[in-house]
Amino acid sequence: MSPSAPTRSNRTAPSPIASRRGGFPLASDASLDAARAYGVIDDADPRRARRAIFVIDRDGALLLSMPHFQPGNLSRVEAIFATLGMES
Repeated sequence: MSPSAPTRSNRTAPSPIASRRGGFPLASDASLDAARAYGVIDDADPRRARRAIFVIDRDGALLLSMPHFQPGNLSRVEAIFATLGMES
């Protein structure tokens, strides 16, 4: 094994802010705390969250809520981009 390869002992937990693209941060919720707060825990498996999109502005106001997000639904994807000010 290469010395730089991640192992169970030298891995660090991912940051809650996983990425910053298009001028806005994307968050990760490994602990499911946010999923519980927003009511998107999977009914069939409480160890998982449903796919959901929440757009929250810098002041904490909820701008868009999609608790049952379906990535194949183009109108929903367009609504997310419009909320983020990224209309084409």
